This record gives sequence, C-alpha cells and structure tokens, in this order.
Amino acid sequence: MLVDCLTIAAAIASAQPGATLTVRPGSDCPPLELRGRQWAKPVTIIATGARFQGVRLREIDGLIWRGGTLVAEGGKTGAAFRGYSVRIQQSRNITFEDTEMRDAVRGAVVADSANITFRGNHIHTIRSDGINMARTHGGLIERNHIHSFSPIPMICTLKSGEVQNEVSRRDCAARGGEWKDGDHPDGVQFWGAPSDIRVVDNRLEGNFQAIAHFGRGEPARRLVAERNFIRVERSHGVSFFNCQDCRIVGNDIGRLKPDGRNVVIRTPDATGTFCGNRAPDMRAGNAGTQRCPPGTPGVPG
Repeated sequence: MLVDCLTIAAAIASAQPGATLTVRPGSDCPPLELRGRQWAKPVTIIATGARFQGVRLREIDGLIWRGGTLVAEGGKTGAAFRGYSVRIQQSRNITFEDTEMRDAVRGAVVADSANITFRGNHIHTIRSDGINMARTHGGLIERNHIHSFSPIPMICTLKSGEVQNEVSRRDCAARGGEWKDGDHPDGVQFWGAPSDIRVVDNRLEGNFQAIAHFGRGEPARRLVAERNFIRVERSHGVSFFNCQDCRIVGNDIGRLKPDGRNVVIRTPDATGTFCGNRAPDMRAGNAGTQRCPPGTPGVPG
C-alpha cells in the first residue's frame, strides 16, 4: 500500500498484522506520532526516499521501519523530544534499519521498552547521543555507522576574559574561572538497569564516548559489546560500570586523532568476560586486552 505524509498515520492505525506500507519517495513529512497499537505479526513501513521530522512511538508492539531520512523537528537545538530523530517509549518488538538519522541532539532515545533493534543505520550530524537506551530489556544494535558529533563543550571563562574549552569544574575553579557545563556525548549509552542488549559490528567514530553504561544502584545485566570498530576523542572506548554477566570481546578500540586522549576499556564493579580486544592505549594484559580462552564466542577469526 502506497502512503504519503497525509495518509500514513491513518493507514498505520488501520493496518492488519503483517501489512507493508510504502511511503511515497520524495515525501517530506512532519513528525509522525504513533500510539497504542499492537500487531501479532509486525507491520513494515518502507520509507526509502522519504524524510520525516521525527518518529515517535508510544505503546507500540510489532513495527519494522526501513529506510528514509529521520531528522529532529527542532534540529540540534531542539528541546527534549523535539531534539530526537526517533523516540520510543513503552514499546516492544520494534526495528529501525537502513535509515539515516541526522540533524538532532540525539539520534534515537528509547525508554521502558523491550526487544528493540537498530540495524544498518547511518547516524551522524548529532550534538549529543547516537543511541540512548534507558530501562530497556532485550535489544540488538548492529552494523550501524555512528559519527560526526558536534557537542557543546564545557567552558571555563577566566577573569581575563579568556574562554577555555573542555576544562573540568575543578580545574576551572583552580584557575579562578567561571565554569559552565556542556554536553556529555555518547555513541551508545545505557542507563536505568538495562539487560540483554547486544552491541555488535558497529563503527563508531567521533568526538564522543563510544559505548557506555555508568549506572549506579541496580546493575545492568548481560550487556554485550563485540567486534565494534571504535575511534573516538574521549577516553571511554567501552565502559560497563556495575554490569553483571556482561561481555566486552573482540573490539578494536583507539583514538580518532593520534595526539588525542587515551581510549580504554573500563569495567568497575562488573562481572563477565572481558578479553580479546585491541586497545593500544592500555597495558598488555589489562582486563579486556588479555587473550581469550580458546573457543570464546565473539572473538574475530
């Protein structure tokens, strides 16, 4: 069934399980908001050649979105959800694949959901986060290319009027300056005790932390980072804090710029398998860089 900007919402609302809707190529659509639909067999939306100013899903079960350009309604200055290309809340069994997410504060933001997949997406021209998942259980993030971030820096204004970027609050205070926080960008970020999410075969390059869970309190469980290519400007290559039965295996982790910060693996208060990663900024034999036992899954051949 062929749809356009005016008819897509109604067509999805009345779609039968397993239906396929194709958005007319060249369509330039306002934000699409879908709420409260469940399908036993997923409905597929093919949006190749179309553009949407954001897709927002709430209480949706069973949707596959393929192709298209997804930008934030408010661009890289949009407040809250108007700064997201994709927003998913209280939903399950959702897939976004082969899209371009761009011109946003955050590419995709997921909360309180289950079985969410991002596959083969091109996520770029972002201010803060590529994929942000909170309180989500079950998911796959694979073969995405995440790059070209322009975060707002932390700044320190000295009494002389000089402005210095990326200075910590403590260092700014020691210099007698006035400090203002900036963005804390992540390629893929988890929080809120997520579980059973795999991050595999992605390419992450830019001014951000690559893959991170920093949550306190209830731990994350069974997060996996395998075979990702990481070249970033910030020190956290893969960091799984407070993560139980988690895996960091077979990743290639390094600096985007030769004279940049060390990029490392961090696993405080974490248990699981951390081995077989290439991370030149870490000492040989450190947790994460030691050789894996024979037969360990996820180690590149």
